[in-house]
Amino acid sequence: MLAKKDNEAIIRQIEAGLANAAKYSGKDWQRFIKEVETVERLSISHQKYDYYANALLKRGLYFYRNDKLDQAIQITKKAADIALKFQYKRTLAHCYINLSGYFQQKNQLGKAIECNYEALKLNPDDIESAHLYNNLAMILYARKEYQKGLEYLDKAIDYYRKLPIVKLAGAYINRGIILIELNDFEEVKKAYKAATRYAKEEKDEFLHATALEGLGKVYFEIDEVDKGLSFFMEALVVANGLNELFLRGSILNMIGLAYEKKGDLEEAIRFFKKSYKLYDKHAHPKAGIENLEMLHKTYCRLGDFENAYQYQSKLLQLKEKQFEESQENSIQEIIQNKAEEIDVLRDKSEVISRQNEELRQYAFIVAHDLREPLRNINGFANLIKRDEETCLSKESEDLLDFLIGASVKMNDLLSDLLKYATIDIEQRKLIQTDMEELIEDVKVDLQQQLEENDTLLTYSDLPSIKCYPIPLRQLLQNFITNSIKFRHPDRPGKMHFSHQQEGKVHTFTFTDNGIGIEPEYLQKIFGIFTRLDKQNYEGTGIGLAICKKVVEKHGGTISAQSDGKSGTTFIFTIVEENGITNLIA
Repeated sequence: MLAKKDNEAIIRQIEAGLANAAKYSGKDWQRFIKEVETVERLSISHQKYDYYANALLKRGLYFYRNDKLDQAIQITKKAADIALKFQYKRTLAHCYINLSGYFQQKNQLGKAIECNYEALKLNPDDIESAHLYNNLAMILYARKEYQKGLEYLDKAIDYYRKLPIVKLAGAYINRGIILIELNDFEEVKKAYKAATRYAKEEKDEFLHATALEGLGKVYFEIDEVDKGLSFFMEALVVANGLNELFLRGSILNMIGLAYEKKGDLEEAIRFFKKSYKLYDKHAHPKAGIENLEMLHKTYCRLGDFENAYQYQSKLLQLKEKQFEESQENSIQEIIQNKAEEIDVLRDKSEVISRQNEELRQYAFIVAHDLREPLRNINGFANLIKRDEETCLSKESEDLLDFLIGASVKMNDLLSDLLKYATIDIEQRKLIQTDMEELIEDVKVDLQQQLEENDTLLTYSDLPSIKCYPIPLRQLLQNFITNSIKFRHPDRPGKMHFSHQQEGKVHTFTFTDNGIGIEPEYLQKIFGIFTRLDKQNYEGTGIGLAICKKVVEKHGGTISAQSDGKSGTTFIFTIVEENGITNLIA
């Protein structure tokens, strides 16, 4: 067992290593990781697991700052496991705070929020609370909940102000990022200027350079390019003293874009090349690809097609190399991501099943319980009109007619709403169906309407496909009744169904010669309750929404074409996979 003096000496040595690591963070990553490794070795050999967890936490930060997000998450989870095992609550809170940021970068926002909540359960102090509210603000930013994000940032800033050491620069940078999305450029300027001031006070050169770059981007966006360029140059001076590859590369790119916007393409190319060399030297192909694309585009604008071709060749080689490397690394990542997705889906499946059952019950309540009172209203109104016909005033008769008509419309609306709600449960099995037989059945049902409205229905070369025949029959019926309803008064009605097949895609076309649809309404007509002419034509506004849902149930798409005068053409597709319809859940 170590003597007290020896134990204190070991702790001093470990703490000195952690302090040195903090000193080199963002400036010299090689010396940073060397100090971290020393702390890890001493902590393990002397069973100082709290310090070991802290060293792992810093190693995770190293991976994160060097674009190795998966390794950052893995090592930080290990630190969290150690902190949880030995009940180091403060260290555990720090692990959750960092994990939240890492998951946010991977756009796994649910996990990021979960980590924040776990940290909040540990009764964090002021600085930890500030970090948590800061993280929550940026998660809400990722969700595009900008106003709520600003509220959380204000809470974070309140906590930061309570600290004996100023820690406000990062929060004001985040404030600027959110305000940009709200197009409030004056407030963005204020936020980045505050961030610049606080970064100087905090002696944080990384945040100082980031804030200056942010200010430059604001002026760049509002076309004050020279002012933006001056901030980019100032940011570059600060960033050049840091070992922050992506920050320096980003600033160099923004300088290049500023010169490009000014029309100085030669100078733009010079800075794009500097950024490319930086990324190429440190073997970051993704960032290098972006620079090669910039260089290729700028050389093309300059008319220097020889250099444009050279950089395009490099671009293709780098993309090919990246693809090969991604093929090697992606399989395991895909398996891991899918396993996580399956776990989430498994947890939710029971809830979804219960909700679907409740929706089905609701649909049938609509069908039976709500339609029954309407039938009673309609029946009693007709009885009153019949029995009291001789003594009713003209006004009373009109009111009764209005009541009867309204009840009929409401019944039709509920009937169509029921059809829309129950499309997914009307039939579970795909059935091989002859489309010509199906349309003939519909034609027989609607024969009287077709004859009374002088309308001819034809079709040609319709296939036999696997489908849900009941919903598909409803679709065909809706097309035909719509065409009858909106036929042109000055000519006999004509409608025609046709079919084409390309590979596994069946394309069906329904064309009529009716009054047509104005082109500006073609994107709106498939919405539920959409009616374009409520004055002259009866209807519920659900028919085409039903058609859209039926087509999507069969894995296809639907669209309409019309010039607003000479009829309408509806086009929908059904995709078959090995003879079985490819369904969308």
